[in-house]
Amino acid sequence: MRISEGDQVAFTHCYAEYGKMLRPFLVKLIGTRDGADEIIQEVFLKVWLHRDRLAGVESPRSWVFRVAANTGRNWLKKQLTMEVHMRAQQGTVPVHDHVTDRLDMHRIADVVQETVGAFPPQRKLIYQMSREEGLKPGEIAARLEISVSTVKNTLLSALKAIRENIEQAGLLGTLLFLFIKR
Repeated sequence: MRISEGDQVAFTHCYAEYGKMLRPFLVKLIGTRDGADEIIQEVFLKVWLHRDRLAGVESPRSWVFRVAANTGRNWLKKQLTMEVHMRAQQGTVPVHDHVTDRLDMHRIADVVQETVGAFPPQRKLIYQMSREEGLKPGEIAARLEISVSTVKNTLLSALKAIRENIEQAGLLGTLLFLFIKR
C-alpha cells in the first residue's frame, strides 16, 4: 500500500473511500453522527501515524474498520466515564442507559471475536463466510467443495461455542435483556 510509503495522495483517496463507509458503521456503533465524525478524524490520524504498519496488512479495509471499532469503543467508554463523573457530582444515581447497553454489546462482540479467533481454520472460515460475507450454507459448501450438512453442522458448533463463551463471561443475561428491551 502506497500510504505506508508516505504517499499523501493515496492517503487522501483512502480517506475519501473509507470515510464514507465508516460513518454509517460508527453512527450505528455509537449512536451519534457528531461522535462518528470525531472518531473518523481520529481513525485517519491513527492510520497516518501508523502508516508503516500498513505494509504488512493483508486487508487494509479490515484493518481500518478494526481501528474504527476500537476507537469507537474507547470513545464510548470515555463518554460513560464522563457521564458517571457528572452524575456523581450532581448526586444522581446512574441508570441503565444506551451507553451502558452499547458497552455491554461491545463486550459481547469482543467475546465473539475472541471465540471465533480460537476456532480451527475451517470452522473459522465457514463462520466468517456465513456471518461476514452473508453466504448461505449452499453457497459456502459450493465454494469449499464440501457438503451442505458439513457447513450446517460446523455453523451449529460455532454458534454453540460462542453462546457458551458469552454465558461464561456472564453476558448472556445482558444479551437477552438487550434483545427483550428492543
